[in-house]
Amino acid sequence: MLDLRGVGRGQPSEGIKLAEVFVPKGTLVAKLLGAHRPERLFSSDGVLHAWDRPIAVLTDNGTAGAGEIVAAALKDAGRGPVVESRRSAARPCSGSCRSTRAAFS
Repeated sequence: MLDLRGVGRGQPSEGIKLAEVFVPKGTLVAKLLGAHRPERLFSSDGVLHAWDRPIAVLTDNGTAGAGEIVAAALKDAGRGPVVESRRSAARPCSGSCRSTRAAFS
C-alpha cells in the first residue's frame, strides 16, 4: 500500500522517479505540457524498478503535484486500485477510484 494522502507538494520529477519504482521498463509514467512549453513524455527506463507485486494507492483531496503523478501512473499501468479517502466533499472522486469514509489517523 502506498499512502499519498496529503502529499500536495513536490516537483514532477520526484513523482516520476517514485512511479518508476513500481512500473516496468518502457511504461509511460507522465506527460507534461505547458502553455509555452512543448509536450514531454516520460517513460520508465527500468533502472529504479524494484516492485513487481500489485499495490493499492491511497489518495485524498490533499493529494496533488508529484503525488498525483504517482497515483495516475500506477493506475494507468494497472498496478492496483487507487482508493480515495475524502476528508471533505471538496473534490469528488473521478475515474475508477474507490471512495471510503473510513477515519485515518
